[in-house]
Amino acid sequence: MAVLLSDRDGTLVPATTEVNAGAPLEIGKPLGMSMLSFFPGTIKNDWGGKAEIMITSEIRFGPMNQAAPRRINMLLQKYNFRQAPVISDYGGDVYGDPMLYYSKAYAGQRIGLTLRGVETDKISRSTWKGMEKVISTVGNLALFTSAVPYIGYISIAKNVIRILSKALVRNDRLQTSRVDLYFKEDNKKLLQTGRYLIWEHGKGATWATMIKNYRLTGAGAPEPNQLVSIKDGSPFKVAPYFVVQIDRKARKAYADFEIGAGSAELLDNWGDKSQGATVLDAIQQLAEQVNDARQLTQIEDLVSDLKKAESDEEKAMIREQIKAHSELFTKNNSALLNELLASYLK
Repeated sequence: MAVLLSDRDGTLVPATTEVNAGAPLEIGKPLGMSMLSFFPGTIKNDWGGKAEIMITSEIRFGPMNQAAPRRINMLLQKYNFRQAPVISDYGGDVYGDPMLYYSKAYAGQRIGLTLRGVETDKISRSTWKGMEKVISTVGNLALFTSAVPYIGYISIAKNVIRILSKALVRNDRLQTSRVDLYFKEDNKKLLQTGRYLIWEHGKGATWATMIKNYRLTGAGAPEPNQLVSIKDGSPFKVAPYFVVQIDRKARKAYADFEIGAGSAELLDNWGDKSQGATVLDAIQQLAEQVNDARQLTQIEDLVSDLKKAESDEEKAMIREQIKAHSELFTKNNSALLNELLASYLK
């Protein structure tokens, strides 16, 4: 796996370079991570001319590398490997959501991102039509694979379960990429606003070759967020790749994204799959309490660091982190917890 960052003009630079192609990230401000495009690669001998594609993502935080809930970001029908177009639109024969992660108040932690593109079994038209019904039933868990075993009581969901279950264990993945990004840490791949190119380093697609010969098309191009030749504008066809964007735009629709991820994480470890909607509702409520407990644990550690801080600058940074975690409390508990926290920090 290799990662490069796109400068404002599409030029590719090392991900350790400070570019900030947008408003710089700040602790306590929103952070969004979304998938702009995916190139699955050209046709292979063992495939037919067309195939169904699924893209999933996982996010890990801080120093921990424990398993993370997997989110379904795209299901695409009838991808044509002979023509091999870059996938960037969500409509028609595409189901999905480009948002990989969102926080309304980023707290400065490392973010580990894993992206997977796989070929799936053929998806029938009736199954596609039923996806909307399934999604509306499971709410903000809909795009997490953890919810799949709990939607079996919906008749149309049986096909979805079969397709997803088989796709998640396939070995013929089109692309699997993992990258760790760090906020303001020297000699690390930097978490900052801008576009990231993520691909598998290999023959014909080395790090040096990419920087020298290719660029990413911008917003004014007929087809933005595609990797093309600097020399003649021809599209890159050597290997699969993802283009991911990080920004600090506030998104009200995703305000509870982290609660949904926490719900999915709890579902991963839940044993009883037979209760369907009852379990989903209980898990989402429990996830709110787990979220608040996690924020309090983080705040407790930061308060300890605050007492040991030696400079005013360090103290100010820690207070910003504490404030960011406090803004992630759920609505039901926010007023009480912030009142207690304010009294504690006096």
